[in-house]
Amino acid sequence: MSVRYSLNKLISRSSAPKNNRWLVVIGILAMGLALRWARLATKPLWADEIFTAIFSLGQSMEEIPTGQFIPLDRLTAIFQLKPETNCAEIAHHLATQSTHPPLFFCAMHQWLTWLEPFNLPLAWKLRALPAIWGTAAIAAIYLLNRQAFSPRAGLFGAAFAAVSPFGIYQSQEARHYTLPILLIALSLIFLLEMQKSHQSALRRYGMALGWAATHTLSLYVHYFCAIAFIAQILTLVICGLRISKKQENGEDRLPITNYELRTTNYKIWQLLPFSLLPPLLYLPWLPVAIAHFSSPKSDWLPKPQHIVPLLQTVMAMLLTIVAPPVESQPLAIVIPAIAFTLLFLGWFLPRAYRGFKLLLAAPDTRDNAFTLACFIALVLLQLLAIVYLLGKDITIAPRYHFIYYPAFCALLAASVTAIQNSTAPEAEKSPRSPERLKFSIVHNRLSIILLTVSFLSSLFVIFNLAFQKPYHPLPVAKTLDKPSGSVAIAMGYSDNQEIAIGLSYALALKEIGQKSPPANWLFLDSSQGYERVWALLSEQSVAPDFLWVFAPGLIEAQYPPSLEVGEKIRCTQQSGESYRVGIPYQLYRCPSAQ
Repeated sequence: MSVRYSLNKLISRSSAPKNNRWLVVIGILAMGLALRWARLATKPLWADEIFTAIFSLGQSMEEIPTGQFIPLDRLTAIFQLKPETNCAEIAHHLATQSTHPPLFFCAMHQWLTWLEPFNLPLAWKLRALPAIWGTAAIAAIYLLNRQAFSPRAGLFGAAFAAVSPFGIYQSQEARHYTLPILLIALSLIFLLEMQKSHQSALRRYGMALGWAATHTLSLYVHYFCAIAFIAQILTLVICGLRISKKQENGEDRLPITNYELRTTNYKIWQLLPFSLLPPLLYLPWLPVAIAHFSSPKSDWLPKPQHIVPLLQTVMAMLLTIVAPPVESQPLAIVIPAIAFTLLFLGWFLPRAYRGFKLLLAAPDTRDNAFTLACFIALVLLQLLAIVYLLGKDITIAPRYHFIYYPAFCALLAASVTAIQNSTAPEAEKSPRSPERLKFSIVHNRLSIILLTVSFLSSLFVIFNLAFQKPYHPLPVAKTLDKPSGSVAIAMGYSDNQEIAIGLSYALALKEIGQKSPPANWLFLDSSQGYERVWALLSEQSVAPDFLWVFAPGLIEAQYPPSLEVGEKIRCTQQSGESYRVGIPYQLYRCPSAQ
């Protein structure tokens, strides 16, 4: 608490010298990077990170051996770097075997090439770069809030982004989310600058070019950045119409700080042609993107269930603030954690909303607050349109809410700062006045508590108590490692996603396994049904003591009571040894172990 209070005390000194302010920013960035790098390699890679590893290492899904049992060491050899692979080859692999644009993976390949001489865990190498981009996003949010509201709002925005559990979660994933967060934050800075008319035409057009370039890069990083791009174009149009309405109503008696709004309307329309640049520069990849959108690989998203997507969206927004440790925990922990979370949110959210209304009411903050709020609303509307019009519930995964995350962080932090500022003028008449003391203790309490709760939530993420890895590779690997004897593991698959899940288990098992000889692993195509899988299993030349069988798409009752494995060895199903973590797996005991 004392650390959080000291940080908040520094943040509250908006009149501090500029050099001191930058020292605070550096301290916040150092803390943010330390949190993002903490325990970075302790959690095994999960399925989506396996895709990152394979493509970024210059490998291909086609190089994964299937159809026969192979030792675990040979299977995991796919995770060796091919430094000679170039970006064009990586882009080709992504175009034919995945559904993602290439820029992130090309950058990651170069990063892994630089780190190749160092004996570091693969998980650390893969996650360290997203963590750096996540830290850079903290600096971008500082600049965004400083430009939009005040230096104090900038510092508090950076502090909140540094400890936000959602930011920690995204930064500790070897995935392409923190780089888009950084690019979207930068594009919002350009967007606000584009609306100012007191600057020269050259600078204004320079801002527009920067805005277009940032969006072009983001489109080559993640397809969902198109949602942010469309939202910002519409925001620019709405702001222009809003200014037109002000002029028509004769609202020209604005404070001098907003004088530029009286003459900026026509200049906003002049900037709209710059929005054509990202689509034009995206034309080389557009045919691939269209093919990806129509690919069966993107059909995994479920259909929406009534208002569930709305609830999931609200939950995702709240997870930027607090992430209670409720995953895979006993009720003795879950119930108090949920109760505390509800009490905190019930106390905090009304105050944050009051701060947001203050931003909209103040002449020097209302236009920028409106711009950020408009952007968030337009992103959410597009997400819900995809959910309910296209029938794809993209709200099911909290990670996809990265699109509006930087704007949400900025606006939330500015709202908290607005509450502090609302009584500051009277309180700061005298440095020793009772009013100033009351302001420092009472009104800073909101920011202190917010930073403390978010900081604790970030620790829950770091220690794997919140935002746990999907498909739970570490617990599954520990279960696979339990039998005391030679083990064979067979897994049916119908697509690359299921192969990636199996590879995540294999990699985790290699990291923790103590068996000699190591387990043998087998991938079998199940697209023609599991009767074909059982027949192929009987053709394998292996004689294990125990056999684990992963069968995506089956339930426990559909597993056969016995299976024939190689040389007419019949393995029998073990009762009480059936598990499910999104996909089922079952233990069989073979005659040599009896």
